[in-house]
Amino acid sequence: MLSYFAVFSEVSLILPCDGDVRIGDFGLARPGDYRTSVNNPRTATREVFGSFTKDVGTASYVAPEVRSAGNGKYNEKADMYSLGVILLEMNVPFFTGMERAETLELLQKEDHALPSALDNTEKATQAVIFMSLIQHKSTHRPSSSELLQSGQIPVQDEDESFRMARRLLADRTSHFRSQFINSLFNERHAIDNSSSTMSIAPTDPMRAVTLLEDVRAMSRSLPDDLDLQAMVRERLTAIFHRHGAVERTDSPALFPYHSCYPSADVVQFLSPTGKVMQLPYDLILPNAMLLARHSRPEPKTFVFDNVYRVDHLRDQPKIFGEANFDIVSENSLNLALREAEVLKVIDEILDTFPSLASVQMCYHINHAQLLDAILRFCDVEVSKWPAVKETVSKLHTGEWTFAKVRHELRGPSIAVAATSLDELERFDFRDTLEKAIARIRSIIKDTADLESAFAHMQAVITYLVRFNVKRKVYLNPLSSYNENFYRGNLLFQCLYDQKKRSVLAAGGRYDHLIHDHQLITSRKNHVYAVGFQLAWTGLCADMVSYLKRGTKSKAKRKSQSLIGLAWSKRRCDVLIDSFDQAHLDSVGVDILHELWSNGISAELAEEDHGTKAENIFAKSKESRQDHSWVVLIKSEDSMKVKSISRKDEIEIRLSDLTGHLRGEIRERDRLEGRTPRVSIQHQSSQQDVNGTETDREVDIKVLMSQNKGKKVNRKTIVEEAQQHRAEYLQNCADGPIVAIETKDDIFEGIIDTRLSDPESWKKFIQSAAPGERQYLGQLHNLLKTMAKEAVPGNSTAVVYNFRTKACISYNLGKAS
Repeated sequence: MLSYFAVFSEVSLILPCDGDVRIGDFGLARPGDYRTSVNNPRTATREVFGSFTKDVGTASYVAPEVRSAGNGKYNEKADMYSLGVILLEMNVPFFTGMERAETLELLQKEDHALPSALDNTEKATQAVIFMSLIQHKSTHRPSSSELLQSGQIPVQDEDESFRMARRLLADRTSHFRSQFINSLFNERHAIDNSSSTMSIAPTDPMRAVTLLEDVRAMSRSLPDDLDLQAMVRERLTAIFHRHGAVERTDSPALFPYHSCYPSADVVQFLSPTGKVMQLPYDLILPNAMLLARHSRPEPKTFVFDNVYRVDHLRDQPKIFGEANFDIVSENSLNLALREAEVLKVIDEILDTFPSLASVQMCYHINHAQLLDAILRFCDVEVSKWPAVKETVSKLHTGEWTFAKVRHELRGPSIAVAATSLDELERFDFRDTLEKAIARIRSIIKDTADLESAFAHMQAVITYLVRFNVKRKVYLNPLSSYNENFYRGNLLFQCLYDQKKRSVLAAGGRYDHLIHDHQLITSRKNHVYAVGFQLAWTGLCADMVSYLKRGTKSKAKRKSQSLIGLAWSKRRCDVLIDSFDQAHLDSVGVDILHELWSNGISAELAEEDHGTKAENIFAKSKESRQDHSWVVLIKSEDSMKVKSISRKDEIEIRLSDLTGHLRGEIRERDRLEGRTPRVSIQHQSSQQDVNGTETDREVDIKVLMSQNKGKKVNRKTIVEEAQQHRAEYLQNCADGPIVAIETKDDIFEGIIDTRLSDPESWKKFIQSAAPGERQYLGQLHNLLKTMAKEAVPGNSTAVVYNFRTKACISYNLGKAS
């Protein structure tokens, strides 16, 4: 026979000297049929528990479903309720019997709360356990096994040897501790599950495959498109370089665990010396640690590196790529300007990437001094500030409404008073700086200590206006993302401004973080730093989604096709192909060398004897998205060039191929907004043929004026002449080309015209034959268009007369 209790109470528990709890007083218990439970446990539970009397037991300890006159079933969850009441009694001191009775009576109400004696951090874990056990719905209570597996119940010390071992391991100076850790790192054996024997762990090929799959899973946050990754990184780098930043590669890969991070998400390791180490959770703290120990000559830097999070489903961590941009100085002059520049860099990133430019984005700024003043005004205990700031930082991101944040803050782990949360909710708004400050002043009457913070934020906004930042900038008084890094200073976020906001980039001024990690002897050397962090692999994923999306609007489709062209995947500019493998091995190799020498990326098509002649570009079918042009060799001097983007093709001679492709690449780069290339390899090859400028004697004649009173350095004139000649030739090489067909006398007349002088063109056109005037007018309009689209610093075009093979350079500057 097996007996069950109808209800537990404190008088039924016996605590002997050995500490093991025993149960007595079985007077109200009823017997159950144990044989049934052996044959069918599920039936046993239903029959035995269903047969209990529901009107017996001490009322304060009886579960609600047992007290109810309805059809509530009595099962093991009723005992868990009684256990919760008993544990609560053991942890809450009652000074009178009446106080105890009133407290236990309140627990019988469905909307109940724990006694105030449990509203402290020391008993936070106990409070969570009690609240889960005294839930009125039995399905919400844990079973005994679930409670034991929750990790909230402390493990019972097995014996004195266990307690001694734990004490020795906790002592960093203990020789036993070092021996124990060394034994862990010197372990060379593995358990063979099949035979339960110890064996040397061999190099298992299948295990290696598993590890490789896990490594791939580690980087699953990165899109598979390597070309797109490179383009995203290239564009970010170009923005950083524009602001004078240099790339650094000194970010540490492993450092001692820092308590500022949530331990559940940090990837931690134990070093051979017993020190707890961690992988980077972000790149701001590692940079602050470096700046605290060593000064850096470069005031502006950026870094691309990985950050890590614990993956609770796998052994390997999650990996995310992060980019950081920082401005560091050793003086406090005009800090607002540097903070505005950091925000301007983020704004340029938003303009550069169409996936961001096409959605509504905004900036939230705040000052840590303001946040502290708000918590002080709301009468939040200072000891709870870190937890409150961490919770409030989630506000209005994802599903985190103020009601959800309030529930979190009212929970036993933080236990902020309801009156404090009522006051805190008054600051749950965002607005323009002027309106937000006025609203804050209407709530907090004495803002004398905040005026410096208000003035600083106003200075930052003023610079942003001068930097032409168009996106909205709001002051959000409760914004506290990573506030522990930016203590006492400005902090900001760039967010997707949607109903459910999410953070794209975040940063602020982290002078205090650097100061905290400086040696006491070096803290007199102040270091000022401001920067932001951006998950650039997330940006890659956004671009992949954006480029895959379609649109129904024709105008938008055209715009999106141009954007898609700029972000198209290209490993190489030119693919060289031929139906005759002999031509590919001879002429193709020569073309390949020539294109490489001119700075054009190219490759030969792979040999494919199954190619059909009627399909001209069948061999390059799979590679079309990897190239911009396909060159098909027809003979030793004749070939066909096809543009993949325009779907057109042209017959061309071998001698004209390089010039044609260079012109095509210039036009493509112009349409895609790319920086024109400087053909370094081509210049080098030319210098190899003709000799370098320093080795070759250049015949420069210097004609002096008759003004003998003016001293002139002839060497300086020669050097300047050589320099400007090189610049002029480079402008001609990189400038646009227009090919026309006309007579020599008309072609020579073009030299006398100027785009800056419309009258010269009018006279020139009128002096031509009537049949030539319309043609020359078209040439005039074409040159004006080229002048408007010319890259700054390159104002020279080449006009080529393919009738007479003559060529002139034409100045595109100052077009009207």
